[in-house]
Amino acid sequence: MNANGRPCRGRVWPVGLCVLGLSACRIGSEPVEEAPRFAVQNLYVGADIATLLSADDPEDVPELVAREFANIRASDFPARAQAIASSLARHRPHLVGLQEVSSFRLQSPGDFLSGNAEQAEDVVLDYLPILLEQLGARGVEYREVARYGGMDVEVPLLRSDGGLDDIRLSDAGVILARADVATANPSSANYRTNLVVQVGGQGGLTVTLLGGWASVEATIAGTTYRFVTTHLESGDLAPEVQVAQARELLEALSDETLRVILAGDFGSTPDGSTTASYQLVRDAGFVDLWMAAALTAGREDVGAEEAGVTCCQAPNLRNAESGLRRRLDFVFFRDTPDRPAGSLVEAVMTRIGADPNDRTASGLWPSDHAGLVASPGRSEESDDD
Repeated sequence: MNANGRPCRGRVWPVGLCVLGLSACRIGSEPVEEAPRFAVQNLYVGADIATLLSADDPEDVPELVAREFANIRASDFPARAQAIASSLARHRPHLVGLQEVSSFRLQSPGDFLSGNAEQAEDVVLDYLPILLEQLGARGVEYREVARYGGMDVEVPLLRSDGGLDDIRLSDAGVILARADVATANPSSANYRTNLVVQVGGQGGLTVTLLGGWASVEATIAGTTYRFVTTHLESGDLAPEVQVAQARELLEALSDETLRVILAGDFGSTPDGSTTASYQLVRDAGFVDLWMAAALTAGREDVGAEEAGVTCCQAPNLRNAESGLRRRLDFVFFRDTPDRPAGSLVEAVMTRIGADPNDRTASGLWPSDHAGLVASPGRSEESDDD
């Protein structure tokens, strides 16, 4: 069945027409090459870290850390990973870009206040292996093929008995490839421009919210893509930093001769009300695949700001009604430089984790961001027409 609900009959349909989530559309016994599918999902660390970053007094930090780590545990990533894995397994994307891939390590007792001579190493929660296990349990195997390292910060945590431990949060962006997808030439970099904050105000801990990007090459259905994932700094916290990061990313991709899929949390809305980052990406020749899919479906309103929203659920993920109000997560496509820009046709896009039925058994949304799964279709002016 194609994206418009019509059955596939009598011939091999072009890439993009078969419904996302099917490994192939079969016509009788004749196999049809499956459409390339790319996904993006912000896993969500599990708490509003901005609350911690806003602490004014160093003495307040251990108690704030304890509260936010309790919120992280309450967000129950193992249960959320099951919900995220179920959505991804339904669509079986070839490549997945993940943001806020978090791990937490503990040192007990802590030594932060006495100089932090040793870093915390005892893993208490690690998101990636949990998600990979849940994907495998659903019959679809993925592996990590590229990553960039993000924030790596260790802070004191107040125990219930009044003592202090150290908790270390390490953040990353990761690309997953389906087990049957061959990849090559992984690459990554951190941004030169990043937000630097003082946790605990003057005399507190200096924390760099390190951002970056990762990429990998993969050949799918006879076409080689450069798949890139990133998480730009929040446009609400630091718009100038975000725009600078967007420029760095586009500079890194300016000489790329392969087709590019750029998937991530950009923190920038299409209407320009937050930052210019979205438009910078568009001006660099990238097509917003949500918009392309809307035109494919003959639905101009699908591309409107109120449609396709991906952000944000409540920090505790327990809001009864969806809080998604803004488009901040995108899958962009850019063709090779030697091909006319044209218009993408047969593009397909769907949100995941945005329906109330996607929530966990206890009522948690899978993440504070909805995910996206996209197939770019083809250009109507391409050499393949």
